[in-house]
Amino acid sequence: MVNHSCTSDACTFLVCPCGSNQALNFGAKKKLLVCTDGSCPHSKLGNEFPIINGTPILIPDLKCDTAFTRGNTRSYVSRATHDLPSFMLKIRQWLMGDITTRENVDHFRRLFDCENKIRILVIGGGTVGVGLDLLIKDLDCEIVVVDVYASDAVDYVCDSHYLPFKDSSFDAVWIQAVLEHVIDPKMVVAQIARVLKPKGAVYAETPFMQPVHEGAYDYTRFTVLGHRYLFRDFRAVKFGANRGADIALAWSLKYFMTALLRSKNIGRACFYLAIIFLLPVRPLLSRWISADSASGVFFVGVKTESRLTHRELPKLYRIK
Repeated sequence: MVNHSCTSDACTFLVCPCGSNQALNFGAKKKLLVCTDGSCPHSKLGNEFPIINGTPILIPDLKCDTAFTRGNTRSYVSRATHDLPSFMLKIRQWLMGDITTRENVDHFRRLFDCENKIRILVIGGGTVGVGLDLLIKDLDCEIVVVDVYASDAVDYVCDSHYLPFKDSSFDAVWIQAVLEHVIDPKMVVAQIARVLKPKGAVYAETPFMQPVHEGAYDYTRFTVLGHRYLFRDFRAVKFGANRGADIALAWSLKYFMTALLRSKNIGRACFYLAIIFLLPVRPLLSRWISADSASGVFFVGVKTESRLTHRELPKLYRIK
């Protein structure tokens, strides 16, 4: 993985996130970035984008409708402080089942030329998601990570509604457990399409039957078909549900017990006990029926010039 420092030419594919598609220049001994569009407020003294510990804070709060601000560094607390120890993460993954299956990653990898160096944008990668390690294994790639939080893994802090990159900058985009936290998912997917090269690949995972899990920054859920239509400007290679009805049931029990007993710890304990109890049942669940109450959904696709129509969408529903 490549960690970008904006003290070199690593910023050459950056543009101002204000929407002008204008380049950014360094200012004040390379501790600031300034929009080259003179009409943009971010080209004016005092409105520059700061670079903190080598990480640009590219939040266009003066011109765009964003829930974040450049000056509110408290918004950019590292998610890493909430990480579980690696052995507990492995136990959790074993109990809950793979979110990102090896099969899904293989489908995604086949969509770009692995023989040449490629550039992959990871949106919401403040902490490395499950499956990303499988993606980059033995792959000659440049990984660019963005998030609204700063962490050791993040190259650029930005709002994904306003990605600060030139058109057609990336061969692939990986967006995992993020679209539920953006206010306008359609706008974010349009940004993904913009920064992808022609026939660029996208992999997305988004919750369906999950309760709110990030307070004031949790807005949306998607069914399998709703998620497919969100990526209507992409040709589907594979899409469906991950983490089935058993995990959704465990989520519901967790929040029911938390609400009943006013204790997050008891709710969390009930969650894992339910998963353990339901483990023997998981293989018996119908894959497609379970998809109607799955914990999450996924999409693997390729940027295309055609669009999925309303007439076509219902025909994609499958139940057995």
